[in-house]
Amino acid sequence: MERKGASQVRISSLEGACRPTELQELLLKAALLEGQGAFAAWCEWNRREGLAQLDSGSFRTLPLVYWNLEKHGFQHPLMGMLRGIRRRAWYENRLLFRRLAPVIEMLHRAGIPTLLLKGAALALLYYPDPGLRPMGDLDVLVPEAQALQALRLLESQGWKEKGKNAGRFRFRESDLGFLHSLSLFHRDGREIDVHWHVLYLASFRGADQPFWEAGVPLVFEGIPARALCASDQLLHACAHGPMWNPIPPMRWVADAVTVMMSLKIDWQRLVMLAERFRIVAPVREGLEYLATVLAAPVPTEVLASLRRSKVSRPEELEYQHMCKPWRLQGPLEIMLATYGIYTRCMRGETRFSKLARFPRYMQCSWRLERPRQLWPEAMRRIFQRIRLMSPRDAGP
Repeated sequence: MERKGASQVRISSLEGACRPTELQELLLKAALLEGQGAFAAWCEWNRREGLAQLDSGSFRTLPLVYWNLEKHGFQHPLMGMLRGIRRRAWYENRLLFRRLAPVIEMLHRAGIPTLLLKGAALALLYYPDPGLRPMGDLDVLVPEAQALQALRLLESQGWKEKGKNAGRFRFRESDLGFLHSLSLFHRDGREIDVHWHVLYLASFRGADQPFWEAGVPLVFEGIPARALCASDQLLHACAHGPMWNPIPPMRWVADAVTVMMSLKIDWQRLVMLAERFRIVAPVREGLEYLATVLAAPVPTEVLASLRRSKVSRPEELEYQHMCKPWRLQGPLEIMLATYGIYTRCMRGETRFSKLARFPRYMQCSWRLERPRQLWPEAMRRIFQRIRLMSPRDAGP
């Protein structure tokens, strides 16, 4: 078999899905199963020419595949390539941490507490080695009450938001409840996502108090910070994982199983928070997938409890919307789903208040400078959506 170096691996594109493909599942099994099952999955992945169909999500799983196979003493002609990919991931993560540490230090000096999310926290607390969990940016949570201060501090240091209309829209403190995070970038290529809510579907005021209270200490490049506790890490992975993505999602699977195998999970807390934040549908789907496909240690009584949990019809429709490809969604479907998500961040408000603030929510979501731009922008998006959904003329 011809040997390939890490720099020679070609990344393919996929059409998108809500769950890992069959090939991705084989790679996940090679990365997460114990003993012969892992090696059998790796050999089957190679037999199906997985390397020739490698997507970016699968590529980021290869360091963990190498570690798992090497841990069990398995040998394969591609182990040298996998070793190189793992070393590259370790180097890139170390470089990322070093380059973004000044941002965490700046927030720390300003008296703004930080809680690291996703890649950095997982790599440092749960994975056996930081190089086993590749990432491209840093996700950091700041207290909701200090979010605007954190954003202004970053802007003063040259960080700017991504996006077509970035920089034109000026956030108010009252706008922060409409979003759960803001992506910023620096001219030198460093990227950081600033969150003030952990969950996309739970951005109402005060939602994150349980996460801060149960957070665990973490040292990031010598700087004190915090991270989600193991139970909340698992909740986070399942809440955001099993939804449609242009690249079928798989990283959440590795994260969830790694957390479960590392520390004891408080399942009662996980179910309670899923119900409190009304995210039972994605969490239930995620845990059932992990238990069925990867034999993850999810207690049967937990799955039964989640199946019994009440999920309203709007919540079910909302989750169906998130599992559906964007190109197949019509203007009315998108509008109803958008309003449904909006009402989540307005929990506790009166019906009049919800209706009154919806235009500001859309102005904030689309980053429009002035309210009068809402109607033209809405019409532009509707016509664009109709064109995308219209059947194309058949060729000769």
